[in-house]
Amino acid sequence: MIAHEAFTGITADLLAQSIEGQHGKHFAVDWTRVLRTTGISLVTDDLPFLVWGRHLWNSVENLKAKVRASSLSPWKKAFLTNQLTVSAGKMLVTQLVYETISDSAYLSMQALMLKSQLPSGFIY
Repeated sequence: MIAHEAFTGITADLLAQSIEGQHGKHFAVDWTRVLRTTGISLVTDDLPFLVWGRHLWNSVENLKAKVRASSLSPWKKAFLTNQLTVSAGKMLVTQLVYETISDSAYLSMQALMLKSQLPSGFIY
C-alpha cells in the first residue's frame, strides 16, 4: 500500500507541475518538490491512515457489539448496525476528524519546508 501511495503522490505532483507549466515552453520537473510533496504526504497522511483505519475498525466493532447488547428496540439496533449506516458513519468521522487533522499537518509541513528553501529576505 505504501508503494502505491508513493507512486500516486509522485504521479500527482508530476501532473500538477505539468498543468502549472506554460504550454509551448520547455517543461522542467522540479524533483525536489516531487520528493518533498511525496515524503510529506506519506508522513502526514498515508502512514497515519493505516493506524487510523485500524483504530476506527476496532472502535466501530466494539460499538456495534454494545448496540446489539443494548436495550434499544430491534429496528434501532438493526439500523445502527446496518452496513450502510456504519459505512456512512465511518466516512463522516474520517472526513471530519482525520482529514481535517491530516490536511492541516500536510499544509503546515509544506509551508515550513518551502519556507526553509526560500532565500533570506524573500517576502511571501
